[in-house]
Amino acid sequence: MKTYEQIYNYTSILFIILYIITFIGIWRDSPKYLFLLDGVFKIFIGLLLIYIFNPFSPQTITQFHKKIAFYAGISILLSSSLRTYFQKIPVVKTILPKV
Repeated sequence: MKTYEQIYNYTSILFIILYIITFIGIWRDSPKYLFLLDGVFKIFIGLLLIYIFNPFSPQTITQFHKKIAFYAGISILLSSSLRTYFQKIPVVKTILPKV
């Protein structure tokens, strides 16, 4: 397994754990770290997409590459709409930082 595949897998697991902790409300500071991790993860995915789908490198597209591209599409689609939805909830407004 390549290094970027390991980073992606571990970060995905950490992302899911932070989402669960945020929605359950176990840790008060988790939304702050969740949004920080979300930003870093998006930058990582963007750079990875540029690297993988570079038209000047003859790489074979694997199942992992398809998984990354699918996540990127879902992330772009949902990230702004979910934040907008959650910012409208009064209780969440006080917890989540203004984006």
